[in-house]
Amino acid sequence: MDIENISLEEICKKVNIQPNLIDLQSNNREKIKSALTSLAAFARLANRKDSLYALVGYYFLEVHTLEEIEFFFNATKSLDSPDLAYFILRDLTQKKDASKRRIFMNDLFKYIAWILRNTSSDKKDSFRQLVESAQWGEKLKWKFFNEF
Repeated sequence: MDIENISLEEICKKVNIQPNLIDLQSNNREKIKSALTSLAAFARLANRKDSLYALVGYYFLEVHTLEEIEFFFNATKSLDSPDLAYFILRDLTQKKDASKRRIFMNDLFKYIAWILRNTSSDKKDSFRQLVESAQWGEKLKWKFFNEF
């Protein structure tokens, strides 16, 4: 087999994700970040559902605080998943302190605007409804709506 003739998608489809799942259980943040980034890359490049399910599972089980949400977002933003972005935004709308993290929120709003550019109007409306019901101030809500 000539490795030069194998596409990146084919390589990503054949990679064993088990070591990444083990690294997610580590106490070392660098290992966790590396595993999250790798799983996001496999999910995006090879459309691997198992990697996406692992990310969603990790998010629901391990991500609770604002710092953890930001860490998860920064590690997985290369995935460009509207569904994962929805979960993140849903949790952030319930945290009034999120409005104090301006750089993170600006990055998140730009990211959401980017991934929603080719989605259905129903999906966009669900994001808008989330923000309208948020516990943030009106200024932050207005900033979100201006990104669209």
